[in-house]
Amino acid sequence: MVRELELKKEVVWSNTGAVGTVVDKFLGSMNLVSALAQITSSQIDTVTVNKRRLVRSVINRTMEMAEALECYAARVEDQMLSAKVSLSPTMIARSWDPVITATARAIYDLSEELIQTGASEAGQCGVTPERNQLLLNSIVAFANAIGSEVERDSLAPVSLEAEFARAEEILRSGIEPLLAGVKQHCEGLLAMHRQAMALSKAIPQVPLNP
Repeated sequence: MVRELELKKEVVWSNTGAVGTVVDKFLGSMNLVSALAQITSSQIDTVTVNKRRLVRSVINRTMEMAEALECYAARVEDQMLSAKVSLSPTMIARSWDPVITATARAIYDLSEELIQTGASEAGQCGVTPERNQLLLNSIVAFANAIGSEVERDSLAPVSLEAEFARAEEILRSGIEPLLAGVKQHCEGLLAMHRQAMALSKAIPQVPLNP
């Protein structure tokens, strides 16, 4: 029983960590909703924009698209493209804010150019209009937060709908299944704990010799 309890505890804690990661993604998406709502003057209730979350969002989404581009570059053996998109999230995070924006914009432009060609291999690697739109949202929100000028004329418009869809997807496919798993394992732990307590009370108490 002790071993079973240990195994269940490991599952609970590992799932709890996973929940924390997914919840952080959800909060990041809702933070972007708030930032974009301010930019577009949308009449929706929002929370105060967290700039640190905006930094994480733009870096994470830049890396997602860079990795998708690297996948495509490997498939078509484009070493020049591979060199352009070989990035480190740590190095980006250590950069000045304008450099972060410029790096993200460069990845966005490369992705958009590839999307416009309609290359099937690109879509298979994750270089899609939907994902690039999410990257664009994070770029514009972050640039606005740091007071940086963005060449909006050369960019597609930001999309609150895309952010809401992203947040809903995280809830539906990420948070809800994990919470259900945590609840299930926690209930199992409680049941085993009650069983162990009942067994301990049933064991005769042998008095110690004086």
